Amino acid sequence: MPTLKDRLESSKVYFETIAAVLLSLMAILVSIAQSCTAARQTDLLDKQTKIAEVQMLPEFNIYVQLEYDEQRKVYTEDTLVVDNNGGSAHEWNVQTAEFIVLTYGGPSKTIELAVNGYYGAAFRSAAHRGHLVTLRGSGNNNHFGDLYMELLDSHPCDVALVDLDRYVRVSFKDVLGRRSTEYYNVAAVSGARHLPLEAGEAAFKRWESQSTSGQLLEFSRVTPDLLRSRLQGVCEQPSKLPGNDSRPGSD
Repeated sequence: MPTLKDRLESSKVYFETIAAVLLSLMAILVSIAQSCTAARQTDLLDKQTKIAEVQMLPEFNIYVQLEYDEQRKVYTEDTLVVDNNGGSAHEWNVQTAEFIVLTYGGPSKTIELAVNGYYGAAFRSAAHRGHLVTLRGSGNNNHFGDLYMELLDSHPCDVALVDLDRYVRVSFKDVLGRRSTEYYNVAAVSGARHLPLEAGEAAFKRWESQSTSGQLLEFSRVTPDLLRSRLQGVCEQPSKLPGNDSRPGSD
């Protein structure tokens, strides 16, 4: 009959095998836990890097200021201001594209007229942050107000409205040396709205298309009669409207 010692010695191999398997499983579990921890740390580091990069990016604040004439009791000038409240913007450049938009018979029926000279002067700073540039136009808001009122009083359509669309393109290099371009649609009251890249590029292409085709209008020479002539005959035949455009990205 086997003694206790014999039984223990015969079971030793099983104990050693089981112990080795358990130790191997523990090692695998520890390795998996370490891998998960490393993955979480890598993900956290990536997020921290992205947050740091975002904090270094410029943050543009674009808005319209209307200047009030105390003697005439009217707002005569529309001034566009571009500030940078974020990270430094190097080699920056600001461009604008303005359209007079005639709307008749419904919001989808529009004529978009590209204009030049709405902002006639640019006062640039040398700063990379803070105030960057102010664009001014001599009596531009007063002239547009006259166009609005005269067209409202007399036009060939049952209902017609005249509006102004301002688009702004800001190109710059950030602190990491990466070049970027941002687009905005700027309203006098609600301020700037950041546009998707495609919508901003499309707006400037429409402006450039009218410029290269000789259709660009000098803003100071735009008259109510010119706007009425663009509406003449359109109200009765909207399907033949030249230049009808839904203007993606506009207000």
